[in-house]
This record gives sequence, C-alpha cells and structure tokens, in this order.
Amino acid sequence: MPKINFRAILPHFVAVIIFLLLIFAYFPELLDNKSLNMHDIEQHKGMSNELVDYRERTGEEAIWTNAMFGGMPGYLISVIYKGNLLASVGTVMKMGLPRPADYMFVMMLGIYVLLLSLKVRQPLAIIGAAAYAFSTYNLLSMEAGHMSKIDAMSWMPWVLAGVVIAFRGRWLAGGIFTAIALSLQVKASHFQITYYLAFIVLLFALFYMIEAIRTKTISGFIKPAAALLLAMVFGVLTNISALYTIYDYGKDSIRGKSELTITGKEDTGGLDPDYAFAYSYGVGESFSYMIPNVYGGASNIGLGEQKGALKNADDQYQQIMQQLPQYWSDTDTTGPFYAGALICFLCVVGFFFVKGPVKWAILASIIVGLLLSWGKNNMDFSVFLLNNLPGFNKFRSVKMALVITDFLIPLMAVLGLNEIINNPFVIKEKSKLFIASFILTGGLCLLFYVLPDMFFSFDFIQPQIVEQLTGMLKQNKFDDGGVTQWLQGLRDNLEIVRIDIFKAEALRAFFLITLGAVALFAYGRFKFSPIIITVIILVITVGDLFSVDKRYVNKKDFISRNKIAIPYEPGIPDEAVYSMELQADPSLKGKIDAYIAEAKKNSGSKSNGAAEEAKTRFRGLLANTDYRVLNLTTSTFNDAATSFYHKSVGGYSAAKLERYQEFIEYHLQKNIQELGRLFNSRPTDSTMKAGMQRLYALNMLNTKYIIYSQEGPPINNSAALGNAWFVNEIKMVKNANEEIQAMDASFNPKQTAIVDQRFSQQVSGVKLGGDASASIMLTSYAPNLLTYDYQSSFGQVAVFSEIYYAKGWHAYIDGSPAPHFRTNYILRGMIVPAGKHKIEFKFEPAIYYTTEKVGMASSGVLIIVALGSIVMWYRKRNQSEIKKAV
Repeated sequence: MPKINFRAILPHFVAVIIFLLLIFAYFPELLDNKSLNMHDIEQHKGMSNELVDYRERTGEEAIWTNAMFGGMPGYLISVIYKGNLLASVGTVMKMGLPRPADYMFVMMLGIYVLLLSLKVRQPLAIIGAAAYAFSTYNLLSMEAGHMSKIDAMSWMPWVLAGVVIAFRGRWLAGGIFTAIALSLQVKASHFQITYYLAFIVLLFALFYMIEAIRTKTISGFIKPAAALLLAMVFGVLTNISALYTIYDYGKDSIRGKSELTITGKEDTGGLDPDYAFAYSYGVGESFSYMIPNVYGGASNIGLGEQKGALKNADDQYQQIMQQLPQYWSDTDTTGPFYAGALICFLCVVGFFFVKGPVKWAILASIIVGLLLSWGKNNMDFSVFLLNNLPGFNKFRSVKMALVITDFLIPLMAVLGLNEIINNPFVIKEKSKLFIASFILTGGLCLLFYVLPDMFFSFDFIQPQIVEQLTGMLKQNKFDDGGVTQWLQGLRDNLEIVRIDIFKAEALRAFFLITLGAVALFAYGRFKFSPIIITVIILVITVGDLFSVDKRYVNKKDFISRNKIAIPYEPGIPDEAVYSMELQADPSLKGKIDAYIAEAKKNSGSKSNGAAEEAKTRFRGLLANTDYRVLNLTTSTFNDAATSFYHKSVGGYSAAKLERYQEFIEYHLQKNIQELGRLFNSRPTDSTMKAGMQRLYALNMLNTKYIIYSQEGPPINNSAALGNAWFVNEIKMVKNANEEIQAMDASFNPKQTAIVDQRFSQQVSGVKLGGDASASIMLTSYAPNLLTYDYQSSFGQVAVFSEIYYAKGWHAYIDGSPAPHFRTNYILRGMIVPAGKHKIEFKFEPAIYYTTEKVGMASSGVLIIVALGSIVMWYRKRNQSEIKKAV
C-alpha cells in the first residue's frame, strides 16, 4: 500500500487555511450569526415561500406555485431536482460554511486547482485564488443576492481545469474531471453563466487544435477532444431534468414567441433589443478593471459619501450634488467591476511573456467578453448576435458577459507572474516588453491623471436625473432660460468633482502598478527568495481589492440570519387580511394572532427555529384558501414581498408566462388605472362597489383584497368572482388577437367565457345556464392539487380562476380524466356534467418525472466510471510502488 506523502499535501492544506482566513478576514460578521442582506435573496424568499413550505410539510415537490402572477411553474423558482446524484459532492466541498463563504471557498479552490493544472507554482496559485474571489464584481454580485450566479461562477475554474488536464495528456482523467465539474456548474441553474463558460471552453479547444495542427500532432488532440465532448454530454444529461423542463417552459414564458401579432413588434422568439441590452457596459467603463472609479462608483451611493469630493464645487450646488449618485453612466450598478491595478499590469505582462495556446485562448475570450458586454454601446454587432447567435436572445443583461473577463484577467496575471518567478532573468531579457506593459497600464493611468479631459468626453449626469431636476426647477418657477443656466452650472461643477475623483483613482492605480513593477524589477535584479516577492504581490493584491470592495460591501450590509430566514414581517394589511379571512372561526383567529406575535418576538433572536415553526404552522392554517391579493404599495409586477404571505396578482420574475405578461399589459394595468381613478373620486360605499364591478380582469383572478396603504386594512373586494363559477354564454374567437381584444370595459366574466376556436370541439353542443341552484366550491387546496365539489341539474360550463398551462395540468372528474380548455386568455374552463361530482386539477408534468430518471441514471454512470478510474489508478500506483520496493 503506497504511503501518504504528508509533505506533498501540507502546502495544499496551508493554501486552504489561507483561503479561509482571507474569507473570514473580509467577512468577520459571518462568525457572529449574521449574513449579507441580499435584495434578490429577499425576493427569492417571497417568490419561493409557498413551494418551500409545501416541501417542508409534505416532503414532496409541488413544481407549481400560485403565489406569483396568478400561478406559474416553479422550475425557475424553487424546484429541487434530485436526479443529479453528484449534488452531494458540491455539498461536501462547501464544508458547511455559511453563505457566501461556501461559494467563495469553492471559487478559490477551483482557480487554485486550475492554476496548478497549468503548472503554476503553488504559492502563486494562492494569489490567483485571492484575486479572482475578491474581484469587486463577485462581491457586488453577492451583495445583490445573485447567489445562483456566484454558485455557477465558482465551478467555472473547475471545468476549465478539466479541459486543461485533458489537453495536457491525461485525457481520461481530464474528461471525468470535466464531466463532474460541469455537472455541478450546470446544477447551479444559472444558464447564462454556463452559456458564457461555453465560449471559454470552445476557444480553449480551438487554440489547442490550432497548436496541434501547427505542431503536426493532431492525433494527440483527438482523444482529449472526444473525452471532453463526452464529458459535455454527461454534464448535460445529469442535469437534463432542469435543462429540459426550463427549456420547455421557456417557450411559454416571456422569452418565448408570442401568439399575438397586433403588438407591432417583430417577435423573434426571444428578447427584443431594448430589453436584452438595457444593462450594457460602457466602452470607457472597461477601464474600471484597472481604475475603479472611472465612472464614479455606485449608483446607489451619493456623491456626499466621497470624502472631500465636493470641496471644489460651488456652494449653491453642493446640497443637490450630495444626493446625486456617484455612478454617472446610463445604467444602474452597485459598484465598478474592478480586478486590481497590479493584476491588470501582470495580465498585460502575461500576454507578452507567456507562450502557447492558453495565452491566445484567454486573450480571445477576454475580447469576446468585452464585446458581448458592450451591448447597446456596440449596437450593430450586438443586434447581429441577437438575431443570429443561437441562445443569445434568451438572456438579459449582457453586462453579465464580464464574468469571462472577471475570471480570465487574474488567471493571465498569475501565468505572467509565474514566468517571472521561474526565470528572474526574463525581465532583463525582455526589458522592452516589461516596460511596454508598464506604459500600457501605469503609463495610461498617469496620462489619465495628467489629461483627464482627453478621456472624459461625456455628460456627467444621467438624462433621467436631468429630467427630474428640470421638473423640480419648473415647479419652483424657473423659466426655460433659468433652468438651462442652472443645469449648465450643475454640469460644470459635476465635471470638476467627477474629474477630481477620477484623477485620485488614476493616481492610486499608478502607484500600485509602480510598486508592483519595482518589486518585480528588484526581484529580477537581485534574485532574492521567490517567497518574498510572492508575499509582496499577495499583500498588494489583497490590500488593494479589500480596500475597494469595502467601499461597497461592508459591515452595514449584514443582518441577523433570522431576518434573512423571514425577511417580511406581517404588517397591518397582512394582519387585516388574515383577520377578515378567518373571522368566521375564532380558534383560527387566535392561532393567527399567536403566529404573528411569535414571528415578531423571534425576529431579532439568534435562533430562527421558533419563527420558522410558527410560519409553517400558519401556512397549514391557510392551506385551503385560494384567493389573490393586489398590492399597490409596492412595485406590483416587480416585487415578491406580497407572495411571501399571499397569492399575488403580481410578483417578481424575469421569466413569467408570456400570456400573463400580455394580460398585464392589455388588461390588468387598465384595471389598476381605473382603480386609481376610483380612489381619487372620493367614492361612497355604493360607488366603490359599483366601481369594483368594472374591474373585470382583477375580479376574474379572484382578487379578494387590495392593499393600498401599509398603514391601514386592505379593501375587501366583494366583486371578486371566487375560485370557480358557471357562465351563461360562450363567445368564440378566431385567434389570440381576438381573444385578448374581446375583453373590454363591457366584458362581464361572470356571464361570458371567451374561447379560442381551437377548443371549439370541447364546447360544442353544450347547453348553457338553466340551473340557478347549481354550485361549485373549492374544498381542498395545494399548489399542485385543487379539489372542487359541484352539483347541478344540467351540464354546465365552469370557469376556474386558475392559470391555464397545458404542459402538466390534468383534470379529473370523480377520478376519471376529463378535458379542460383555455378561456379568457389565461384561465381554465371545463364542461361539467349534471349531477354531484368531484373535480380535481393535478399538476403532473411528465417531462419532470421522466427527465429526473434520466438524470439519476446518467449521474450514477458517471459516479461508477469515476470510482472505477480511481480504483484503477490506485492499483496501478500500488503495483508501481511494489516494483520499486523489489
């Protein structure tokens, strides 16, 4: 049995300790039962609460939630895909660390392994890990709550390490390593990151192939290429359940193709350019990788936070300038995408000093990442890709392509540093290239400091802020000339302030680059210990990144973990809804009051168990309720707070159903505007009730409560139509255009059902109306199972206030399958026979259950192959040790 070489393992153990020390040095609050207050995580808590609570109570996956947008599949919200058996590998590697330390650790360890696979010295790999993990882009993403993105990014270096291992001769090990890493990367369920990772992998493969052709070793390229291709297949198959269900759902989401042709927009089956490129990176902003405040800083932090920045501004503008955002580009950001000044210098050094296909693959990938991220600032190229590059039109925020650059700049920097450490004489041998690297980075920073006006050729204030200030000035009786003069004065002063900020940052970057360059020059001149120069570079890099990161992510961003677990405490409107809904049962009312008191009492405690238990019990109490709430005190269709406690008409999702989005635009928005006019008319009770009757869209969605103030109870909408009702008339229409237009101010959903002619066979021959005593009632509710009892002397047409989605919802009458159809553009309809019967709607998407089995089988095969390879390697190594001993 071969002995364990503890001496060889020790440096890696030390690296792990350093990673943990760096993480907790930056996030000491994680040791005090706190966590980052992340906006998107709060939103995720709201949108996923129904699914999570159902899972906790039953141990099953609901797959569908009614908590947002009337109802939608939960594939992109909180469905757990259990088919990938490799998930436990990721869990083990995160070592039970608190979030986001767990993702950061995987990220650091991944870049460390990648650099070792590229034959970089072990201490230098630690620098690369620190530089990548603490780049400002990553910290800002964590602070925003984009944790699925960070999870996906953390596995990127692992995938690339497998690719490198395969092309460096160990094709079998590299293929297996890539398959496992890709499986975990895809499982993170941020497919836009996977999409950008594909660019990197393809470019690496391309340049390895070019190198093989150049050196006439193409036969040595085929095996690793084939192994990696098979690895990609397994990376996909192990996650086929998530991939295929989301792909299939995407056809019906806002990323799919609409049936409407009356919008006047060309429907390409993806996002339109305005939406896709709303978050684009400025070409000049790309310098923020080296100079953090090129564009000022963050859009959510005022200029007043920049100490001393306003000292040279005119007094009359200082007050308003303090409130203006630091960031002055035309999109929002929580901070710059900063890689480190010294890291950028070393990256350029690497491009000059490093040889081989890896250099060219990295350079090509960085260029691609920047071109993709510029979006609307490089419109012809971007629109061409949107129309021709497969999959590109499915993703919003092209700025996210900077994950490529964020990943590869520190990688190239360490490869360049490794060349110098391995051969100190290289600086002297290639002195001109070393000086050129300094001029292209440090020299450029100095040029920006000396001639900032040459760089700044833009307006220093966003158009939307100009518009707001113009309105404010006109309200204060400024004429047009006065407004123009005042705004010009503000612009002039902003130019002074913003240039001062930029110059200070440029000088700071120049200093850091010069410090690093001098240290490296001294190393090349005096040949002192590599450990000394490594420590110097590590200290400069970590100190630089920490100081910039802390401007945007610091102790003020942390709150107790209990607050994270239950981010939305019940307010007055919530309590009033519960009180009105359950007032018929005093015992339930008492339990609700007890829940609210318990949740509030435990909101500040270190243990969130009591509040979580109370929340679960509360969900059980409301398990049979299925009404909707319209919350006008939030951004109704861009906020999930309401969904935490209620089934919301609105919600928060970038992939809602296309039909529901169209229903919002054509009808719900009109009803909300009508509601606003009704409120402004100071209505009496009678006019209020009459006005509610006109809200056809809200009423057919069974919108029972309307929250219009956080300080008072909601409006109880008596016109809401309930969970189901019978109609007396069917209006057939030819297509989606006619279907959505047939609902107007005269439309009464209580009397009429609008049905597309494609469902004509299901409604032909039915007799309408006739039994005034007929009844239909929801008797049991679960997100994926709705049970109704009904009775009628005649066959009836029933409309259900539930969202129609053919890919999984099945209807049953007394246990036997029964057809149902779409009505009123988004709802479900059904022909029900005479008599007393039970109707059930079950969400049973076959593709989910089938693909889960495929994923389980694929991951099982991959695990067996991986374990078999390890056993074979171990036996071979053991035999080698025995031969040596003999």
